[in-house]
Amino acid sequence: MAGCKYKYYVFDAYGTLFDVHSAVAKFAGEIGDSADRLSQIWRTKHLEYSWIYGRLGIKKSFWQLTGDSLDYAIASTGGLADEALRDKLLNAYWTLDA
Repeated sequence: MAGCKYKYYVFDAYGTLFDVHSAVAKFAGEIGDSADRLSQIWRTKHLEYSWIYGRLGIKKSFWQLTGDSLDYAIASTGGLADEALRDKLLNAYWTLDA
Protein backbone atom coordinates (compact mmCIF):
# COMPACT_ATOMS: atom_id res chain seq x y z
CA MET A 1 0.00 0.00 0.00
CA ALA A 2 1.52 3.24 -1.09
CA GLY A 3 1.90 5.81 1.64
CA CYS A 4 1.11 3.40 4.45
CA LYS A 5 3.81 3.55 7.12
CA TYR A 6 2.38 0.79 9.32
CA LYS A 7 2.27 -2.93 8.80
CA TYR A 8 -0.02 -5.10 10.85
CA TYR A 9 0.42 -8.74 11.60
CA VAL A 10 -2.44 -10.62 13.18
CA PHE A 11 -2.40 -14.16 14.47
CA ASP A 12 -4.61 -16.36 16.59
CA ALA A 13 -2.71 -17.30 19.75
CA TYR A 14 -5.65 -18.99 21.46
CA GLY A 15 -6.17 -22.36 19.85
CA THR A 16 -3.09 -22.03 17.66
CA LEU A 17 -0.21 -21.33 20.03
CA PHE A 18 -1.97 -22.04 23.33
CA ASP A 19 -3.85 -25.20 24.26
CA VAL A 20 -7.23 -23.76 25.22
CA HIS A 21 -8.31 -27.12 26.62
CA SER A 22 -5.43 -27.27 29.11
CA ALA A 23 -7.35 -25.18 31.67
CA VAL A 24 -10.04 -27.84 31.98
CA ALA A 25 -7.49 -30.66 31.73
CA LYS A 26 -5.78 -29.37 34.89
CA PHE A 27 -9.00 -29.88 36.84
CA ALA A 28 -10.54 -32.82 34.98
CA GLY A 29 -10.44 -34.96 38.11
CA GLU A 30 -12.44 -32.38 40.04
CA ILE A 31 -14.89 -31.79 37.19
CA GLY A 32 -15.58 -35.45 36.51
CA ASP A 33 -17.04 -37.16 33.47
CA SER A 34 -18.25 -33.93 31.87
CA ALA A 35 -14.76 -32.37 31.67
CA ASP A 36 -14.20 -32.96 27.94
CA ARG A 37 -17.70 -31.81 27.05
CA LEU A 38 -17.36 -28.72 29.25
CA SER A 39 -14.07 -27.85 27.56
CA GLN A 40 -15.52 -28.24 24.05
CA ILE A 41 -18.61 -26.18 24.86
CA TRP A 42 -16.49 -23.50 26.56
CA ARG A 43 -14.27 -23.09 23.49
CA THR A 44 -17.13 -23.17 20.99
CA LYS A 45 -19.25 -20.69 22.92
CA HIS A 46 -16.24 -18.38 23.42
CA LEU A 47 -15.76 -18.22 19.65
CA GLU A 48 -19.49 -17.82 18.99
CA TYR A 49 -19.78 -14.96 21.48
CA SER A 50 -16.80 -13.16 19.92
CA TRP A 51 -18.29 -13.53 16.42
CA ILE A 52 -21.80 -12.47 17.43
CA TYR A 53 -20.78 -9.52 19.59
CA GLY A 54 -18.24 -8.41 17.00
CA ARG A 55 -20.83 -8.56 14.24
CA LEU A 56 -23.32 -6.61 16.34
CA GLY A 57 -20.71 -4.00 17.29
CA ILE A 58 -21.01 -4.86 20.98
CA LYS A 59 -17.70 -4.40 22.78
CA LYS A 60 -16.86 -6.95 25.43
CA SER A 61 -13.43 -7.71 26.79
CA PHE A 62 -11.74 -11.02 26.06
CA TRP A 63 -11.98 -11.90 29.75
CA GLN A 64 -15.67 -11.08 29.94
CA LEU A 65 -16.29 -13.37 26.96
CA THR A 66 -14.15 -16.03 28.63
CA GLY A 67 -16.21 -15.87 31.83
CA ASP A 68 -19.56 -15.70 30.04
CA SER A 69 -18.73 -18.67 27.84
CA LEU A 70 -17.50 -20.66 30.84
CA ASP A 71 -20.76 -19.92 32.66
CA TYR A 72 -22.69 -21.19 29.63
CA ALA A 73 -20.57 -24.36 29.48
CA ILE A 74 -21.02 -25.01 33.20
CA ALA A 75 -24.80 -24.61 32.93
CA SER A 76 -24.89 -26.82 29.83
CA THR A 77 -23.08 -29.66 31.59
CA GLY A 78 -25.14 -29.64 34.76
CA GLY A 79 -23.10 -27.32 36.96
CA LEU A 80 -20.04 -27.86 39.14
CA ALA A 81 -19.97 -29.62 42.48
CA ASP A 82 -17.52 -26.99 43.76
CA GLU A 83 -18.42 -23.41 42.82
CA ALA A 84 -14.84 -22.29 43.58
CA LEU A 85 -13.79 -24.43 40.63
CA ARG A 86 -15.13 -21.78 38.26
CA ASP A 87 -12.54 -19.30 39.55
CA LYS A 88 -9.82 -21.94 39.30
CA LEU A 89 -10.72 -22.58 35.66
CA LEU A 90 -10.69 -18.87 34.81
CA ASN A 91 -7.35 -18.40 36.56
CA ALA A 92 -5.94 -21.38 34.65
CA TYR A 93 -6.78 -19.55 31.42
CA TRP A 94 -4.05 -17.02 32.28
CA THR A 95 -1.43 -19.75 32.07
CA LEU A 96 -2.54 -22.05 29.26
CA ASP A 97 -0.14 -24.71 28.07
CA ALA A 98 1.48 -24.21 24.69
